[in-house]
Amino acid sequence: MLAVAGVLLGVADAQANACSSHATGHWATAGTWTTCGGTTPQAADTVTINNTHTVTLDATPVTVSSLTINDGGSFSQGANNLTVTGNLVVGQGASGTYTAGSGTLKIGGNVTINAGATYTKGSGIVTLKKGATQTFTDSTSGQDLGTVQISAGDTTYSYSRTITIDKTKVPSTQSNFPVLITGTYDGTGGIADLRTVANGGKVQSASGYDI
Repeated sequence: MLAVAGVLLGVADAQANACSSHATGHWATAGTWTTCGGTTPQAADTVTINNTHTVTLDATPVTVSSLTINDGGSFSQGANNLTVTGNLVVGQGASGTYTAGSGTLKIGGNVTINAGATYTKGSGIVTLKKGATQTFTDSTSGQDLGTVQISAGDTTYSYSRTITIDKTKVPSTQSNFPVLITGTYDGTGGIADLRTVANGGKVQSASGYDI
């Protein structure tokens, strides 16, 4: 009976927590959180920052399953790296603030900035997940994520470039738009020589994927 009880306890401890802010404070302080297993948010946990609470990230790197900032809640990233494997939601329709910094923000799910909320960009890079369909919903007057790049996590791709889209060049009424990217990859200027007439004339990686 004791052995069975020990196994069941181990399973319970392994479950993900729905961490919710208990007060204003630092991310790495257990007292900032409630319903978080008595500790700080871990990789499998969902995180919610509540009204009137300001949470400052003071650990790096940090990974969580999702991050939601409720109306009146605030989050400051600073120089720390944060990975949200799921969705990032700022505000619930009235307010809510995300202040980025020089750290990298990696997002694996959708990004939603609700009406009245604020996302203040930093100098760090926002990285999206290559190979996944992600939605960016901005219900405000227009938020700037800063420098955005597609993750080069797939090792079959040897080369990647950062693409920056200037929101002032895109009409606010346009929800979907094509992006034309040009470049010279002839081996000069330190750039890889990707010219080839093989594989039907397509530029492909060694594994046969289109570049």
